[in-house]
Amino acid sequence: MTSVEMEGHNREATYFSAIEEQFSRMRGAPLVLSPADWHLVASWLERNIPLPVVSRAIREVLENAAARGRRMPVLSLSYCRHEVEAEFSRYLEAMVGSSPQEDGGERRPSLRQRLNQKADRLGRAAAHWPEPARAPADLAITALRAAAQDLEAGGTDPARLEERLALHERELMDHLEGCLTTTEGETLQTRCRERLAPYRQRMNEEVYQRTLRHALDTALRRHFKLPRLSLLSD
Repeated sequence: MTSVEMEGHNREATYFSAIEEQFSRMRGAPLVLSPADWHLVASWLERNIPLPVVSRAIREVLENAAARGRRMPVLSLSYCRHEVEAEFSRYLEAMVGSSPQEDGGERRPSLRQRLNQKADRLGRAAAHWPEPARAPADLAITALRAAAQDLEAGGTDPARLEERLALHERELMDHLEGCLTTTEGETLQTRCRERLAPYRQRMNEEVYQRTLRHALDTALRRHFKLPRLSLLSD
């Protein structure tokens, strides 16, 4: 399932269930994720770590454990934490350092070009937003274009660049949420709670609220046609 398909089909639930299913299957014994594991998965989701990246890391860790003849099954996702971080760093470095690739016979835009395209899309969307959201939108557009220039100049730490863009996105999301009418806000809240209802009893309150926040952000982006301010999405 692609990231676009996930976003349209309960991305948060798909992310949690796919990781839980893979971890349980590969460890060779049924397992219900612990609250600490759910907390860890929520942190990966918040940071927009792609599901295939997490999946590769889990597979690497559990296959290595099996090759070493580990007798006891791995009991917690925390055992995979460091490999997920390492895999994510490699993924970011590969994205920043890669050249445009052929995709179905067409030349795919470079990361620098995609960031400038995001800035253009954000500018078009922001033209239709309420006035309070336009100033932070201008700052985010400037940040996207600066990120594109940094990539062209080279020597950029992709993890720090991603963090800077995430801060701009968070500020912009907060302003956009404040622009919703009471009815619009309540409708988005209700829809997101319904989407997470099957998982509610398996999450502690902190993890649930964080995941709900992520679901609301997804709904807000769709409502305002806001592109992700991230190196990781088109």
